[in-house]
Amino acid sequence: LVIRATRIAAGVRIADNMPDETRLRAILSDENVRRLQDRLRAGGGMEGPTEQWTSEPPPGADPGHTTSFSIADHEGNFVCITQSLGSVFGSGVAVPGTGVLLNNFLYWADVQPGSPNLAKPGQPLAMCMAPSISTRDGEPCLALGTPGSYGILQTQAQALVSHLDFGLGLQTAIDAPRARLWDGRLVEIENRVAPEVLVALRE
Repeated sequence: LVIRATRIAAGVRIADNMPDETRLRAILSDENVRRLQDRLRAGGGMEGPTEQWTSEPPPGADPGHTTSFSIADHEGNFVCITQSLGSVFGSGVAVPGTGVLLNNFLYWADVQPGSPNLAKPGQPLAMCMAPSISTRDGEPCLALGTPGSYGILQTQAQALVSHLDFGLGLQTAIDAPRARLWDGRLVEIENRVAPEVLVALRE
C-alpha cells in the first residue's frame, strides 16, 4: 500500500511541482483526496514517473553529496536541515572564510519541452529536499530528514509510516528495510527484506 501511495504521490508532485494557492487547494480538497484514495485501493499494477517529467537523469548527476541533521534541545526547540551540494564540490565556489561550498542545483532544472515544470526566469527551482518537523497538539515532537536525491521523498514517508502507523521505535523505523521506486514500474527493494515478503509483493 505504501509503494502504491508513493507512486501516486510522485505523479501528483510531478504534474504540479509548484502549484499556486488555488491549485494547491484543489489538490488538497476532500474530493481530490477521495479520488486518490480510490486509486490507491483499486489494486493492480501501477506505473509512472517518480523524479521529473522526463525519465532522463540530470547530466552529471552524482550521488552522495547530501546530508541531513535534526536537533532538539531541552527547551523544546527543533531544527531539521537537509543540505546538498548537488554533485562533487557543488558549484566549485566556496564562501570566503567559511569553507562552505555553494551547490550547483540549477542543473536539476526541468528543461524538457512540454513539462508542466519547465524552468522559467524568476521561478523558484523545484527541489526534492524535505526536512520535516512533526507536531503533537501544536508542539514539535519529531524532526526527521534524510539524504537520497528524489528518494528523500520516499525514505522519509516510509520511516514515518513505520514509526507513526506501525509503532516502531524511531531508530528501528529509520533502520528498517525500504523500497525505492523508479520511473515506469520498477521497484527496488533492499535485500534485507525477507524472501517470503518479496514473493507476496510479486503476487
